Amino acid sequence: MAATIQSRPKLHPSFFPKDEAPDFPKATACLKKGADIDAPRFKGNLTFLHWAALKGKILVLNYLLDHGASIDITDEMHSTALHIAVAARKTIAAQTLIRRGANVNALIPTNHLTVLHFAVQKKCREIVEILLEAKALITANKSGATPLHFAARMDEAGIAKQLLAANADVNAQTVEGMTTPLHIAVEFGSEEVLPILLDYGADPNIPNAAGPPSAENQKIEGPRSLIKKEATPLHIAVVVDDESAIEQLLAAKADVNAKTIDGQTALHLAVLCNLKHITSLLIKEDADPSIEDAFGHTSSQLAAQRPEMSDLKAESSAARRRSFDFTGIPLQLSAADRDEET
Repeated sequence: MAATIQSRPKLHPSFFPKDEAPDFPKATACLKKGADIDAPRFKGNLTFLHWAALKGKILVLNYLLDHGASIDITDEMHSTALHIAVAARKTIAAQTLIRRGANVNALIPTNHLTVLHFAVQKKCREIVEILLEAKALITANKSGATPLHFAARMDEAGIAKQLLAANADVNAQTVEGMTTPLHIAVEFGSEEVLPILLDYGADPNIPNAAGPPSAENQKIEGPRSLIKKEATPLHIAVVVDDESAIEQLLAAKADVNAKTIDGQTALHLAVLCNLKHITSLLIKEDADPSIEDAFGHTSSQLAAQRPEMSDLKAESSAARRRSFDFTGIPLQLSAADRDEET
């Protein structure tokens, strides 16, 4: 029996030369002698079907499928031929496999990446459309990231529109960070995708995940500082100094006084990041400089400690009027400021 197994004929790459017509008669003769059409023959446990998908060999794809190749067989990375065709941006090969019955919702078990994730990651708008027409599901990977999260990160406006038109969840949140596509778009400066998400109803007030509070005098070092801080997209827009994003979020009814887990408002963050122009914008939009963070600091008190921000109290008169209490004393004034004002 062992000799029989060892002597079993195998399909050979020479039957399907790279730049010449396939030798289908030899391949057929080999198959008739018992060759296993699904046997791995290339590095990574790729079968001939995987190889044909990778190279975009349509004649070979159809030949193999006509002769019984398993269309959803996986390689050592658990990728199907359709995953491979999409990753290689072989549109016709992907279309052929779908037409022949490939599972458009096949996912890689280790990370739950679907073919649609691959298509978005490779910015293949045509393949995205083909997959959606074939009823591919818009599902999350193991981290909770949907294809829309991918499109938001890469600022792929056309793909974002395709996914949203196919009812992608505009407010889907990742598993650990609880980040929405809107958080992602703001963080990565995706200026084309951002307004599309808002047009499709993205909620600008969803916070990301909660984590432990920070120690006092936390340094703000970019948007990564706001991971697991119950930060809204507005908080992130401030930290990345994106005035356009801030204006769009506020126009979409973002809560200008929303707090992070450390009690910091967008105004606190603007002061901590020394962003005078953002500070002015926020105050004009009703940001309250008298709100205390978790350490008892108001944004005006923080500004008083920073020479470059010391004119926070001299913002627009309209904003100043909004911050007065019934006694006429500005609520946002620190003790040091009060002496100067009276």
